[in-house]
Amino acid sequence: MPRSKTKRPQWIAERVLERRDVVGGRVFARLGCPEPDPECPRGSDWRCPYVIAGLGDDTIYFARSIDAIGAIQNAFTGIRSKLVQSGIPLRWEGFREDFIGFPIHVPWEFGLEFYRRLEKINETEIEAYMQAMTKHHELPKARRKAPKKS
Repeated sequence: MPRSKTKRPQWIAERVLERRDVVGGRVFARLGCPEPDPECPRGSDWRCPYVIAGLGDDTIYFARSIDAIGAIQNAFTGIRSKLVQSGIPLRWEGFREDFIGFPIHVPWEFGLEFYRRLEKINETEIEAYMQAMTKHHELPKARRKAPKKS
């Protein structure tokens, strides 16, 4: 949701991304300080401002949640969504591959069972990859240690 015409947010974090379609192009993902949501009738919800500068739209958006940490997490999800929707190839500065550094959100909105199933799939895939990598790195060591045939 776009920002209203109230006070400017206090930016607390920024990530610089390289535009891969424009030489020297840069995109700035900025995260603001979470604050109580003035539009919430109960006065208990929070919002976190974020903006993505360098894609042609410097609109300030708000991510909302029931607490400040949830608002920050939702802002990261919003940032990722805007970056991916742009269709512009981007790379987090310092990385060789097109990697933006904002992980995909595991949705809890479909229930705890669904959430835990997705978490388990993720954990299983990570474990399998780590085992394969360990095996791959141990194989050359085993060959070096094996006695040579005469």
